[in-house]
Formats: sequence, structure tokens, C-alpha cells
Amino acid sequence: MEYKSEFVHIFRPSGILPIKERAAVYAATLELTRSDCYLAILDNRKGREISLTGQHISFFVDFLAEKGIHYIAYAVVTNDPGYADIIKLFKAIAEAKDIALEAISTPSFEAAKAFVAGEIDRLAAIKQRPRR
Repeated sequence: MEYKSEFVHIFRPSGILPIKERAAVYAATLELTRSDCYLAILDNRKGREISLTGQHISFFVDFLAEKGIHYIAYAVVTNDPGYADIIKLFKAIAEAKDIALEAISTPSFEAAKAFVAGEIDRLAAIKQRPRR
């Protein structure tokens, strides 16, 4: 999905994806990414089982950083209240690796889209500010 010249990746998991296959997915999505911002929505409204550990998150952040990504906006659409803890872990790992990250979990796909659109608008406003 495109919004204001940024590409937003929308993932709909079908089950557990081992780390090697995840790397291939990330690499393919980076070919569509036009800036140093990685914008994504994980749409798990169907409640598919997803194996996501601190190791997976660290791999994801490192992989994106190595490819020149400096900012990540990530929204997860889920009814699982436990995903809020995964978001906290994601934020802590990104901060430790000096990657800017904003992330939420929500049961609403529309809220996820609005969150990412808001982050794009916020970033555009920052980029347009005159430098002193």
C-alpha cells in the first residue's frame, strides 16, 4: 500500500515462518521501500500462530539497519492482549540498537492504517522543517 510516496508493507501470516524465510521476505520488501523508513502492518486478525522471540526481533532490527533503515513504524492487528508485551520488547531492542521505532498493537485494521499514516505525516512534517 502506498501513502504519500512511502510504501507500507502489509503482512498477513499464514503460520510460523522460520528465520531464513523471514529474511527472504524482509529482503523482498526492502526492494519496495523508497526511503530510510520501514513502515509495516502485521494483519493477524485471523489469529494465526506466530513464533516471535527476542532473537527474531533482534534479527529483524539488525537486518533493516544493515540495509540503511533508520526508522520503523510497525502496527500489529491482533486480538491477543499479550502482544503489547512483544511491542515493549520490540521497542527496547530497537532503542538498544539506536533505531527509532514507533509501534502499536490494536484489534482494528483501520486503527493500524491510521497509526502508520500518522507516522508518515509526522515524518514528512519533520523533513519539511527548515534547518538552522
